[in-house]
Amino acid sequence: MFHVIFSHKLHPFSYILLLMLASNSLKAQDLIPLKKDNYWVYEQKTIYYNGSEEIDTITNSIKEVLNFNDQDWYVLNEFGDDFTVRNTTEGQVELDTFSTDQNGKYQEILFYKKPDQTQDLEYITYEVNHIKVYKDVEKIKTPIGKFKCHKYEIVTEDVPDEKIETYISVGTGIIYQKWTQKDAIVISTLIDFKIK
Repeated sequence: MFHVIFSHKLHPFSYILLLMLASNSLKAQDLIPLKKDNYWVYEQKTIYYNGSEEIDTITNSIKEVLNFNDQDWYVLNEFGDDFTVRNTTEGQVELDTFSTDQNGKYQEILFYKKPDQTQDLEYITYEVNHIKVYKDVEKIKTPIGKFKCHKYEIVTEDVPDEKIETYISVGTGIIYQKWTQKDAIVISTLIDFKIK
């Protein structure tokens, strides 16, 4: 079907133009929409290696808007931890509140780079987090539907036997996360959300 469309309906230049537009559309969208009162609700299942399990519900939410470094920042409670974040054309950055630059401003760390549709990206944040963003789109099935996602794989040098696999749908947010820990696997699956 795709071959027929390409060979009979689109001029090769048109096909290249469509790919460029799709790539620019991805760059224009925020990975995780940041507006006050946005929220994402997850079923969180903890599977312990001893065989026991726990199921809970956890909510990620934008708690407030702050002004740092002459920019609006959003306090995002994500899986129980607060992060001060904002979106840029490169992806989502967070304030490193433990260090400042020479002008006394907090350092900004690009944590979630926007995916590149032509190649996998590998980079390091905070000097110890090794992050890989996969170019391929995966469809993740949840109780509220299927989402097209990019996978972010995070391994920290301090804890090499732990790994976080986060699936983000551009423009919607985190859809699914699997955190492999020393004594358990924690799986968070989106079951409800409200974004503006």
